[in-house]
Amino acid sequence: MPSAAPVAIVVDHLVGAALGVGRVDGVHVVPRPARRAHGLDADAVLDALDDAGPQALVLALPPWVHPPSAPLPALARVTDRELLWLPARLPAAAWAVRVIAYWARSSARGDLTRRAQVLMGLVDARAVPLPRRQWGEDGPCVPAVGPRALARWCDCAWAQCDRCPGGGLHAVGCASCGHRPLPA
Repeated sequence: MPSAAPVAIVVDHLVGAALGVGRVDGVHVVPRPARRAHGLDADAVLDALDDAGPQALVLALPPWVHPPSAPLPALARVTDRELLWLPARLPAAAWAVRVIAYWARSSARGDLTRRAQVLMGLVDARAVPLPRRQWGEDGPCVPAVGPRALARWCDCAWAQCDRCPGGGLHAVGCASCGHRPLPA
């Protein structure tokens, strides 16, 4: 992978907790709300987005699956940050964030985005010709290849969305707008 300036990543506290102890370098976590028991605090989301910078990549849980996380993708769009939808299950989302954070240390921005778009679909795509392994004790079944080889595979598997500038894995759909299926 070519050397590039690291890209900051923003996630919510649910994904941050799933990442585990020590978290991951370059990942900004929107903290758990202190004032209320449910839902993200908009001020905390804006603070995390400001800390990460205008070029941050926001990786969000789908609000139709995790309604309390809705302020993160909404404010990412309003502040013109790039937004990608994470897999709905927390262990799968945490795995995806770990891999993307690894790539974010040295990938060019466009390459990182395309790779991340494909990666989002890999967790649920069973027909993908990659060896698989379980990630963690109760985690998802994920590709059993290293992050560098996986990056090259994602570069080859990316398909352009016909509805937005994004894309993703053909059989799964666009990680930016959710359109399914992508053209072959």
